[in-house]
Amino acid sequence: MKRKLFLVILSIAITMISIFVTFTLNFEFISNLIIGDECKYSVNSLETNKLFDLFYTISSDTGYHPEPSYFNFAFTLCIGLLLGIFVSMAIGQCTIGQKMKNKK
Repeated sequence: MKRKLFLVILSIAITMISIFVTFTLNFEFISNLIIGDECKYSVNSLETNKLFDLFYTISSDTGYHPEPSYFNFAFTLCIGLLLGIFVSMAIGQCTIGQKMKNKK
Protein backbone atom coordinates (compact mmCIF):
# COMPACT_ATOMS: atom_id res chain seq x y z
CA MET A 1 0.00 0.00 0.00
CA LYS A 2 2.80 2.44 0.88
CA ARG A 3 4.60 1.56 -2.35
CA LYS A 4 1.53 2.34 -4.48
CA LEU A 5 1.02 5.65 -2.69
CA PHE A 6 4.68 6.49 -3.22
CA LEU A 7 4.41 5.72 -6.96
CA VAL A 8 1.29 7.87 -7.29
CA ILE A 9 2.95 10.81 -5.53
CA LEU A 10 6.10 10.31 -7.61
CA SER A 11 4.05 10.26 -10.83
CA ILE A 12 2.27 13.48 -9.89
CA ALA A 13 5.57 15.16 -9.01
CA ILE A 14 7.22 14.05 -12.26
CA THR A 15 4.23 15.27 -14.26
CA MET A 16 4.27 18.67 -12.55
CA ILE A 17 8.02 19.01 -13.12
CA SER A 18 7.67 18.09 -16.81
CA ILE A 19 4.88 20.66 -17.25
CA PHE A 20 7.11 23.31 -15.65
CA VAL A 21 10.04 22.31 -17.87
CA THR A 22 7.97 22.45 -21.08
CA PHE A 23 6.61 25.90 -20.21
CA THR A 24 10.14 27.09 -19.41
CA LEU A 25 11.51 25.71 -22.68
CA ASN A 26 8.63 27.17 -24.65
CA PHE A 27 8.73 30.69 -23.28
CA GLU A 28 12.45 31.11 -22.62
CA PHE A 29 13.99 29.38 -25.63
CA ILE A 30 11.53 28.42 -28.37
CA SER A 31 9.65 31.74 -28.38
CA ASN A 32 12.93 33.65 -28.50
CA LEU A 33 14.09 31.55 -31.44
CA ILE A 34 10.85 31.95 -33.37
CA ILE A 35 10.09 35.59 -32.60
CA GLY A 36 13.51 37.09 -31.97
CA ASP A 37 13.14 40.86 -31.88
CA GLU A 38 9.53 41.62 -30.95
CA CYS A 39 9.73 45.19 -32.23
CA LYS A 40 10.19 44.10 -35.84
CA TYR A 41 6.53 43.01 -35.86
CA SER A 42 5.24 46.39 -34.66
CA VAL A 43 7.59 48.62 -36.65
CA ASN A 44 7.75 46.75 -39.95
CA SER A 45 4.24 45.23 -39.94
CA LEU A 46 5.63 41.85 -40.98
CA GLU A 47 3.30 39.33 -42.53
CA THR A 48 2.68 36.23 -40.43
CA ASN A 49 1.53 32.81 -41.55
CA LYS A 50 -1.37 30.73 -40.18
CA LEU A 51 0.89 28.60 -37.98
CA PHE A 52 2.35 31.71 -36.35
CA ASP A 53 -1.16 33.12 -35.86
CA LEU A 54 -2.24 29.88 -34.20
CA PHE A 55 0.46 30.04 -31.53
CA TYR A 56 0.82 33.83 -31.12
CA THR A 57 -1.48 36.84 -31.11
CA ILE A 58 -0.57 40.36 -32.12
CA SER A 59 -2.89 43.08 -30.85
CA SER A 60 -2.90 46.73 -29.92
CA ASP A 61 -3.12 45.75 -26.24
CA THR A 62 0.48 44.57 -26.35
CA GLY A 63 1.77 47.30 -28.64
CA TYR A 64 1.61 44.94 -31.62
CA HIS A 65 4.20 42.65 -30.08
CA PRO A 66 3.57 38.90 -30.43
CA GLU A 67 2.19 37.24 -27.30
CA PRO A 68 1.43 33.54 -26.75
CA SER A 69 -2.17 32.61 -27.53
CA TYR A 70 -4.48 30.45 -25.43
CA PHE A 71 -3.82 27.61 -27.86
CA ASN A 72 -0.09 27.98 -27.16
CA PHE A 73 -0.73 27.60 -23.43
CA ALA A 74 -3.02 24.59 -23.92
CA PHE A 75 -0.63 22.91 -26.38
CA THR A 76 2.35 23.40 -24.06
CA LEU A 77 0.35 22.06 -21.13
CA CYS A 78 -0.68 18.94 -23.08
CA ILE A 79 2.88 18.25 -24.24
CA GLY A 80 4.18 18.61 -20.67
CA LEU A 81 1.40 16.40 -19.32
CA LEU A 82 2.04 13.66 -21.88
CA LEU A 83 5.79 13.84 -21.32
CA GLY A 84 5.28 13.53 -17.55
CA ILE A 85 2.93 10.58 -17.93
CA PHE A 86 5.33 8.74 -20.24
CA VAL A 87 8.31 9.34 -17.94
CA SER A 88 6.37 8.25 -14.86
CA MET A 89 5.15 5.14 -16.69
CA ALA A 90 8.74 4.31 -17.66
CA ILE A 91 9.89 4.75 -14.07
CA GLY A 92 6.95 2.66 -12.89
CA GLN A 93 7.88 -0.12 -15.32
CA CYS A 94 11.47 -0.06 -14.06
CA THR A 95 10.41 -0.29 -10.43
CA ILE A 96 7.90 -3.06 -11.17
CA GLY A 97 10.58 -4.96 -13.11
CA GLN A 98 12.98 -4.69 -10.17
CA LYS A 99 10.26 -5.86 -7.80
CA MET A 100 9.62 -8.93 -9.99
CA LYS A 101 13.35 -9.77 -10.07
CA ASN A 102 13.57 -9.49 -6.28
CA LYS A 103 10.69 -11.98 -5.84
CA LYS A 104 12.49 -14.67 -7.86
